[in-house]
Amino acid sequence: MIAQLEESNERRWEHVGARADLTAVRDEMMRLVAMPDGLNRYRFSGNAELLAAWESARKVLVGPRAPEEPAAETQPVVRAPKAEGDVRPACDGVTMA
Repeated sequence: MIAQLEESNERRWEHVGARADLTAVRDEMMRLVAMPDGLNRYRFSGNAELLAAWESARKVLVGPRAPEEPAAETQPVVRAPKAEGDVRPACDGVTMA
């Protein structure tokens, strides 16, 4: 019985130590993830649209997703350049609605 108690206590201490290690790793990861956030906030501080896009993007959670239902068929929306010499978007004026 004493051996069982000692073994139980040993396992409990291993668990406590492992949890402390995980907490330290988590704290370091959070520190590293916060660095690009601060850099991007500074980088986009002069452009409200980019800053809002960054704030939205940093909240995206990545993980397994359920398969999406196929959307109803959509036709591409074709937009012609406004005037001769205008710069056309990288998508060549075609966007999906």
